[in-house]
Amino acid sequence: MQKTGWRCHVCGRRIILLENVDIDHIRPRVHGGQDDEGNYLASCKRCNALRGRLHHSEIKEALAFGKWALQEIHKQSVIGIQLANLYGKKWVTQQERIMQASKKGSP
Repeated sequence: MQKTGWRCHVCGRRIILLENVDIDHIRPRVHGGQDDEGNYLASCKRCNALRGRLHHSEIKEALAFGKWALQEIHKQSVIGIQLANLYGKKWVTQQERIMQASKKGSP
């Protein structure tokens, strides 16, 4: 927890309750990562579950893409309209909630 300043190393949200934290392997075991303190970082349970076998940089890239897609949808750009039609309102609403939650966890 001290390595990450009590924040999830994937999304950056502040981790307040210990029950919401998972110990995440920086390099997943399936990719040769070891079970030792040097390979552990704190993450929120949601990010750790979503991450699965992906490297944390791949998750950050996916989050950035999701934020960009939502911005395009709100701007109602051509690509934004196509994304909204492709994924539907449920996806857009879910992404809005995720963005709001990440803003609340930011300093």
